[in-house]
Amino acid sequence: MYAYITAGGNGNSDLAPLRIGKGKVSFFIKPLKNYCHFSQHPQNPDTWYLTFFNQTEFAIDLTVRVMKEPMPKDEALANRVLAKAVWFNNEFQSSNNEKFAEDMSQFLRGSSALTMDKLIPTTHGHHLVTDRNGLAYLSGNADQFKRIVLCLSLAVAYSQILRRCEERLTFALKRREYDSLPELYENILFFNASDYFSHPVSLDRHELFAVWKLIRDHWHIDEINEELTEQLAGVSSLLKEHREQEAAKFRLEAAERKRNAEKAADERRMIAEKKEQRKDRKFNVTIGIASLVVGIFSIISLVEITPTHFKQAYQNWVTPVIENMSDSE
Repeated sequence: MYAYITAGGNGNSDLAPLRIGKGKVSFFIKPLKNYCHFSQHPQNPDTWYLTFFNQTEFAIDLTVRVMKEPMPKDEALANRVLAKAVWFNNEFQSSNNEKFAEDMSQFLRGSSALTMDKLIPTTHGHHLVTDRNGLAYLSGNADQFKRIVLCLSLAVAYSQILRRCEERLTFALKRREYDSLPELYENILFFNASDYFSHPVSLDRHELFAVWKLIRDHWHIDEINEELTEQLAGVSSLLKEHREQEAAKFRLEAAERKRNAEKAADERRMIAEKKEQRKDRKFNVTIGIASLVVGIFSIISLVEITPTHFKQAYQNWVTPVIENMSDSE
């Protein structure tokens, strides 16, 4: 039995819940299972449509095709197979494994290079090997193989999400589009808190729990997640420091502009005050002169005067003072 995992799903609403054997999928922990949707085509139950991390930004759709014969290489390339798996029925007898060695190696590596010593026992009579983007499971339980394919599908989903985030990080850094990075970091933190589980299989499912650990380690999911999170944390820290420096610089520049504005305002006020003082001084002098002239005219009121006398007095007394004031300004 063979299984191939590809990207994409099916929008058909006439799908039935995925059943393996006589039961539904129940070996994932609830926080994960509650936000996953697994279905199969009613007319073709060997085609599965899987949605992981539903109702989140990272929701991902996968399709699994379970086949009796291996998919031709050109078809696998055309369908962009993300992962693949094969089951060999050893009838629960480890002694039967040797006869599947060549087929197993050809399926996983396309050569005879993969040896039987790579097989890892998962429980009595059951063995598993992970290699490149595939795995081989040797047992007498076909339904358990299908459950393992779901575990492999989860690993693919995690890997796809983490790789996409790495690509977004690299793209943003290369283009210096830093504004998108804090949001990406925040999304990864939320994803890790709500949807990423290092142990997503229920502990009481002994073999599947062990199988998941083998798949997870082979795909280096924990390491990639940790590396990505550390990279984003480092970049976010640098961006925060840079923004704080920019903010401090902006505050200093704003304070300097305020001081300059206040200084300019003070200078304008001083100039205006000086002009006002000159006006007051000119007015006071003019009043003083007028008073003096009135006094003079009062003193000489007993003397007969003519307009010529008035004109001469104005020219001799008032005009020089006014000209003096104009020159001082």
